Amino acid sequence: MSRPARLAFLAGAVALVIAAPLRLVGLDAAPPGLHADEAHNLLDAVAIARTGASSRGEPWPLSFDHFGHDRVEGFYVYAVAAITPADGEVRPATVRVPAAFAGILGVAAIGLLAGWLLGWRAGAIAALLAAVEPWHVHYARLGLRGAFVVPLVALGLALAVRALRLGVVAEPDAADVDAETDGPIDAEKNALATAPLLGAAAALGLAALVYAPMRVSAPLLATVAAIVGWPALRSRPRAAVGALAVLAALLIPAFAFGLSDDGWRRFRAISVIDPDASIVSALGGFVVGWIRHASPRMLFLNTSSRGFWAEGAGLLSPLEAVALAIGLIVLARAAFGPRPTSEVSGDRGRPAARLILGGLLVAPVAAAMTRPTPDPLRAIAMAPLATIVIAAGVDAVIRLVERRARPALAVAIVAIPLAASAAFGLVAWSSALAGSRPFWRADLSAAVAAAERAVGEDGEIAVSGAIALAMPQVALAAEVAPETIARAHRDAAFATAHFEERGRVGRWRFVGRPLGALDDDLDGAAAVIGHADEEGAPSIAGWELVERVGRFAVWRRR
Repeated sequence: MSRPARLAFLAGAVALVIAAPLRLVGLDAAPPGLHADEAHNLLDAVAIARTGASSRGEPWPLSFDHFGHDRVEGFYVYAVAAITPADGEVRPATVRVPAAFAGILGVAAIGLLAGWLLGWRAGAIAALLAAVEPWHVHYARLGLRGAFVVPLVALGLALAVRALRLGVVAEPDAADVDAETDGPIDAEKNALATAPLLGAAAALGLAALVYAPMRVSAPLLATVAAIVGWPALRSRPRAAVGALAVLAALLIPAFAFGLSDDGWRRFRAISVIDPDASIVSALGGFVVGWIRHASPRMLFLNTSSRGFWAEGAGLLSPLEAVALAIGLIVLARAAFGPRPTSEVSGDRGRPAARLILGGLLVAPVAAAMTRPTPDPLRAIAMAPLATIVIAAGVDAVIRLVERRARPALAVAIVAIPLAASAAFGLVAWSSALAGSRPFWRADLSAAVAAAERAVGEDGEIAVSGAIALAMPQVALAAEVAPETIARAHRDAAFATAHFEERGRVGRWRFVGRPLGALDDDLDGAAAVIGHADEEGAPSIAGWELVERVGRFAVWRRR
């Protein structure tokens, strides 16, 4: 192994050392409080680990009920169930552990993909960026199905690059020529090249089974790789057919689930395709959605909480905007310029650049088909490719500085401001978490504990919150026995009742006794009176405020 390659692998190891604590430390505190979807995943994982059935009593299901609205993929639930003890304490942070390890694997896979595509230094840069970018860190700390997308996409594309020899760190120039003998590749070497191709198909197909948007993004990414690598693919028809069979074997059940009543109900609820709207309207919604996902506003100034994001924090650090622009220019020149450019290693840079840009073009398609937009979680397949474009930009700047300074000094000149920008991005992200709407549930455990203290011989106790609460969250916050959680969850998907605020658009949801539900027709509680915000609690006719706990309030019926 050459010295540059050894240094790159050392930098990759450093990236993993940085990535691990950023994804594993304090999982119960940041993001604060379990989101309803996380609580639901944990609830089903506990039920599977203890009874072999979902919280609805379904034995070993392939998909799970989602709050009574639809059904979702079961891969993540089983990953959590595998590390959930059959007896003993249920820890909320358990639901985030598979996502954290998937995030660490994602850093390694992104470094490998970038290294094979653009060279080992670019690979090391990409791994270091992925270790600290808020987009990668955030979704590696949430127990959601999309957490597995980044490592599967990066690994799938990396194996495709290896099999089709698309990158600058590749084997022979021609797929049918042996580098040592200048003759045809023998059967053994051809078999070794076929294995990565089958692995690439398996990784992308599995991504489609793990997370719904990947049913669209995975085949599109595979198509881009096939088009760019067609010369090599054409010379190996059996391998191509085998890879297609593997991909189809995984995509068919994913599409079958998506086209089922439950899957189709979910798609209709969030799709830009409205049966009552025109094709032009649907196409316009798709184009607008794609632009929003590719816009600097989402990437660097995201003010939305969609996709469980920490509103007010950018997905990427500020200085990366410059590197992203440079990377796009460099890759566009390499992909479509009149002659190869030195920034991405001559002729080999052309297919590498086309794969990156083509992948970045199709990755947000699935997210653009949904509403509201933008949604950084549904567009998570963009994340590894965006990181690699930024790495290409950083590498190009280092090459430019190297013309006037020593290589080590050139790296330092570029790395120091980039590291400062990354630190700023992480601080802004962590500061935004507590105030972001998806994580207002941070005080729920304390609120339920206060409700339990308030329970007495007489009176009925309720907990209200500034946003909707789901039964799994309340039951987990109350630390009740898992079998009680499952029973309560079967009784009511949303064991809550909501009340419209007078003169306001918002809603409050309640849970009472403290785990049962308040009825819609509860005496004197037809509406919330007054205003509700972070600073004050509403008054409710027939109920007395006992205690405020963060964004929650504990009530006793008068």
